[in-house]
Amino acid sequence: VDRIFQELKSRTADDDKSVPFVQKGYEYWAEIKKGHEHWSFYRQQVGTNKIDLLLDEEALSKGTSYFESTGPNVSPNNE
Repeated sequence: VDRIFQELKSRTADDDKSVPFVQKGYEYWAEIKKGHEHWSFYRQQVGTNKIDLLLDEEALSKGTSYFESTGPNVSPNNE
């Protein structure tokens, strides 16, 4: 199992960013930073420079032996 895990890990980037998508006037994307095991989810209103952190899975997972998230869900009114 460890050998397979190490092989898979060697084939993936230490940091990555998802392909952004636009929904209801906001651009959404996720990033995983080098050394982290979990994603951070962001949004930015189209035409502005303000970036909102929606969900920081890395921070939520601290101090736990297991963490699972389905990611954020966008409400109909963008709240």
